[in-house]
Amino acid sequence: MKASFVTTHFHDFAWTARLIRQLRATTPPDAFAEILIVDQDRTRASADRLAALDRAVRVLQYPRSPKHFEWTRHDHAAVLDRAVREARGPLVCLFDSDAHPISAEWWPRVMALLEAYDAVLAQEQGTDFSHPCFMVFAAAEAPALRFDQDLFTEQHRDTGRMIGQQLRDRGQRVRLVAPENAFRGQFGTLYLGCIYHHGKGVFAGVDDPLLQRQIGWEHRWYRARVLEDEAYDLTWARTLQLASVRAGRQLVRRMIGRS
Repeated sequence: MKASFVTTHFHDFAWTARLIRQLRATTPPDAFAEILIVDQDRTRASADRLAALDRAVRVLQYPRSPKHFEWTRHDHAAVLDRAVREARGPLVCLFDSDAHPISAEWWPRVMALLEAYDAVLAQEQGTDFSHPCFMVFAAAEAPALRFDQDLFTEQHRDTGRMIGQQLRDRGQRVRLVAPENAFRGQFGTLYLGCIYHHGKGVFAGVDDPLLQRQIGWEHRWYRARVLEDEAYDLTWARTLQLASVRAGRQLVRRMIGRS
């Protein structure tokens, strides 16, 4: 079964490049219909750089949605609504740019689930809602989906949380895949034991002070482990490094508190 692999790019090229490399390293070649990357930098230089990542890449750029930026300081939901409708493959396989498969087991596991279900979606941690870090569904369903459902309401549900319910309402059999904690329970999440999601990783490259505040030093430290070490567990050396960094930061806070 061929899929249109869809992702959105937010400033941080390292995450997007890693996703593409991991897709190629872990996915059968005949599974690729195309790779759609929504460029939210919205520049020619960015589009050219993304297009050079892989021969199957098709870069999409859409006008900025002021309404979505007013509510969430990004328009992730708005561009996903449009991007999934451009899919040429029979399946849409959606990833956040800071999510990617980590082993070749991921594709057989998803295909096995699709024998019993029509869609396989990541579950938002602690809720019964879906999460757009990882989703697989039929491209034929895409025109009816709204990634911003309930965003502009009192519930203020974030991007893609209602996709699972929308598919169920259309008679689709939906499998929500629960997250497990990665890095021995310390950071990030795993789905199906072989798909990693960093979480808010893309915000590190966004020039927006409010979003930047959501990125702590541990996000950045673990980002380096994934993108530089290409690891999802910690060696003893890295464990000691993390402990020393934490101890140093606690010491600095105590000293500041006494001054």
